[in-house]
Amino acid sequence: MKATSTKILSFSSIILLVTLLFNNIMHHIYDHDSANDLFCISETCDKYSENVLKLMNNSADPCDNFYQYACGTMIRDTSDSDPDIFTKELEEKARGQVRYILENGWDQRKNERNRKIVKSKSLAVEWAIRIYQQCLHRPKPDDNYHGHWNRITTR
Repeated sequence: MKATSTKILSFSSIILLVTLLFNNIMHHIYDHDSANDLFCISETCDKYSENVLKLMNNSADPCDNFYQYACGTMIRDTSDSDPDIFTKELEEKARGQVRYILENGWDQRKNERNRKIVKSKSLAVEWAIRIYQQCLHRPKPDDNYHGHWNRITTR
């Protein structure tokens, strides 16, 4: 009788430990900063979702042709017009977003939509923002400096 209860207690303890370990692993895998990461409740997220939905062709069957389903509207729109226009629009949009990150990288309030990039503590992102900021706010060249430089180089 005692051996049976010891086995049951041991088995229950093992199950409890495995459950706690699984719970801990799942918590670390799905650990998010906030509920905003799980659900699309911000205006920016809504815009991105809307853009993705505009590209989709709901009349296509995703099982037959997933590419047509996912990108069918974009394919139709770019084939009707100049295909370079779509590429140029995407490039312009990407440049604008990178410029926004670089210009507002240090201001967490202005940079709410890019908070993960700035919070990433990436040395590359930090240096890119610093260099860009220094280029924007560099002092205007002094006329005396150019005058002295011209005298040095002409000798």
